[in-house]
Amino acid sequence: MTVLDIWNAALAMLPHDRRISDVNEESTEALRCRDAWDSARKAVITAAEWGCLTRSQAVCGGCFAHSPMGMYEYPRPAGALRVIGLFDYKGRKLQAQAIDGKLISRYHASFIKYIPDNEDVESWSSWFTDAVVA
Repeated sequence: MTVLDIWNAALAMLPHDRRISDVNEESTEALRCRDAWDSARKAVITAAEWGCLTRSQAVCGGCFAHSPMGMYEYPRPAGALRVIGLFDYKGRKLQAQAIDGKLISRYHASFIKYIPDNEDVESWSSWFTDAVVA
């Protein structure tokens, strides 16, 4: 499914009979879809822990530092829209707080799970695409 397909599917859910033939056209419908697209896409991405979009990233040994309070600091992954959490080597979620763009925890983490900003609509699952359309 393409961005154009998603926009037309969303328009079809309205009592509306017009379609968009090109994402760059100057129709009212296309202009409104373009205006709303980025924020609507990000809102749906961050609304849940979408398994099809979730990524894991190992926390490298040099990526954390002890804060003055004796806590571990982990940088937020670049491009992450939503951080799901820090996890230990057994996959158990650790207590952590987000402060100033970092994740702070009293525990040493092995990896971080997050949802990146994903603009590649063709990589989305059909059920995620349905959520974006709705």
